[in-house]
Amino acid sequence: MSIIIPANSAVGGGYAVDNSCRFDGTAAYLNRTQGTSTNLTKFAWSGWIKRSKLGADQTVTMNYASASNYGYFYFRSGDDIRIFDRGAGGDTVAISDMLFRDTSAWYHIALIIDTTQATDTNRLKLYVNGILQGLNGVTYPVENAALGWKVANTSNTFLMKTNSADGYVGGYLAEVAYVDGTANAITDFGEFDEDSEIWKPIDVSGLTFGNEGYYLDFKDSANLGNDVTGGTDFTENSLAAIDQTQDTCTNNFCTMNSLDAYWSASTFEDGNCTIIMPETTNETYTRATMGVNSGKWYWEALCTVQNSTMNAGIVDSPAIATNTELGKRPKGLSWNDSGSLNGNDTQVFNSTQAPAYSTSQIISFAMDLDNNFLYLRLAGSYTNSGNPESGASGTGGAAIPTNPSSGFYFPAFGDSSTSGGRYQVNFGNSPFAISSGNTDGNDRGNFEYTVPSGYLALCTKNLSEANS
Repeated sequence: MSIIIPANSAVGGGYAVDNSCRFDGTAAYLNRTQGTSTNLTKFAWSGWIKRSKLGADQTVTMNYASASNYGYFYFRSGDDIRIFDRGAGGDTVAISDMLFRDTSAWYHIALIIDTTQATDTNRLKLYVNGILQGLNGVTYPVENAALGWKVANTSNTFLMKTNSADGYVGGYLAEVAYVDGTANAITDFGEFDEDSEIWKPIDVSGLTFGNEGYYLDFKDSANLGNDVTGGTDFTENSLAAIDQTQDTCTNNFCTMNSLDAYWSASTFEDGNCTIIMPETTNETYTRATMGVNSGKWYWEALCTVQNSTMNAGIVDSPAIATNTELGKRPKGLSWNDSGSLNGNDTQVFNSTQAPAYSTSQIISFAMDLDNNFLYLRLAGSYTNSGNPESGASGTGGAAIPTNPSSGFYFPAFGDSSTSGGRYQVNFGNSPFAISSGNTDGNDRGNFEYTVPSGYLALCTKNLSEANS
């Protein structure tokens, strides 16, 4: 089996990260009050981040005591990282050489500062995926200077925003560790896989975190701010249990591809699981981040803003003419919310076989690329008397065109009107509330309805195992 998955994707084997926290980029963040630091000169911050929002200043973490004592690092609008600290020794500034523009990949970011080092380049280090990064415009900390980041008792710690009402990060955060008072080696937070040479996490729970250190593993959906070290928990802001996901640095889940929206660009929310179609022009659609050419795959969606010209289905992967709506593609199928399934501008199923769906109904797709059939489900019942477990007979399924130009099919969603619309898409990391909680046969994902036997969620562990 061949698959298309993002660069720097999660790898299997070894230590597994079970959960992440999803941040909407508009209101969600974590915060707590900092107490007395172990010392004022050393720390290490480590976290895994999957971005969903680009092109804006977004603060990963900030410690703020006053206008003269604070420190933070953030993604700038140009998608590099800026590090800043204002403390007793003056301002520390550094900007990464690297840009962070892959919204489908997990990045491990580690910031390690130790002002006691005699050599200035050893006082501030930024690592990405285990690699020490080059820095621009650097003003290193003064030797032995007290950091503004660590001023005791009066600081507030923020994750995924600034101290004011801005700088919100859109994306996912996992395995966040802050070590207070120690400038750890990068190997305390990860290791290179022996086979793939991809950087992967290790268990950090045994580290000595210091007085104000913390470790967030996001395993408790009822308390996403839980500090596993036993320290002060973070307060949740605009976060709920649904924001705990299985999309992690060791099992990367499919999302919609915000860099792959055609004709008139859509906007995205909920970690790129919600698509907002524009009201400015016709024929817009976007594909998911993962494509496959064999196997059996399952996902769900909820059309929350409807205009009678919404389309959901599958499409092949080559470059797509910007004036071609999803249902007119020669290699693909599109379920219209007003009823019917279309492909290559031809009706494949009529409105009885593929009925209309409303904003209150979850639609589901079961894609069998071993036998080339697509099955549709509306509010828990398969349409056209479909049976996704029927194999080569394809009972009630729509025939998928064979031999797509690239050999791959992607989930896709679109709109062919100027009215706008919205889909929430669940590849197992649902942005909408799940009442029942079903997993696939590998116990992965979180779905509203039962996943048919043999069908899997689109995530790197399933893709890797299917390809082995």
